[in-house]
Amino acid sequence: MDTNVLMLAVQAAAMAGSPDDYEDTDDLTAAQQWNGVVLGNATRLWELASPEGMIGAHLARLEKCVNRDNKSAVFVGQIVDVEYEKSSTRYKFILDSINDSGEHETLRTERSDGELAGYVEMLAHKARNLIGRRVLIYKEVQPMSNKSGRAVRICQHLVDLGDSRS
Repeated sequence: MDTNVLMLAVQAAAMAGSPDDYEDTDDLTAAQQWNGVVLGNATRLWELASPEGMIGAHLARLEKCVNRDNKSAVFVGQIVDVEYEKSSTRYKFILDSINDSGEHETLRTERSDGELAGYVEMLAHKARNLIGRRVLIYKEVQPMSNKSGRAVRICQHLVDLGDSRS
């Protein structure tokens, strides 16, 4: 048996609770209800983990950072501020490093009004808590949707590396 399928089945069953938690109805037995919930959970987990699913796509973006595809990268930095851009529904993370124009380097999050809204809000909260600390930053470079040839730098993940003074 494929271990991935087995792990999916175990997780789906765990999410469904005990078959004893279900009661027979006029339409379905308790076992049929539990089976339906388990299959629904397994389908949702599979959907999330597939390459096109939310988890699969996010892991692919992280992999792009690690592999340095298209100027994406993982690097150590320090966040000095976090701002919300209402016009783009993105958060902007301002870093301590200065670019060639003499301005602070910035990264943005994915949009906060779509499927990734929960993750974006969690990432922005985490960034605020990491202000002034050493941080491992996963930066993905994405082309802008307006086909201008320009790109936007997206923060996909942050890891706390500790006090910046150490």
